[in-house]
Amino acid sequence: MTDDASSKPPNSGKPWLAEDDDEFRRRVAARQPAGVIARGMGRTVDGIRGRAQQLRITLPSSRQPWRTIARPSWW
Repeated sequence: MTDDASSKPPNSGKPWLAEDDDEFRRRVAARQPAGVIARGMGRTVDGIRGRAQQLRITLPSSRQPWRTIARPSWW
């Protein structure tokens, strides 16, 4: 049996502070993938993606890291 509370990142569900947003922007500017940002900030990947959407920040693509947006071929 696993403990669900222990599997959550330490900052999961906590409010984002201005300092967190600054660090988040620095990490995105450094082209870190969402998973690396999440682990480094103690957040979930979904939390990172949600915050990026709120701040209107485009995360680097994991499939094509040199591009800012990965679009499906049907676009």
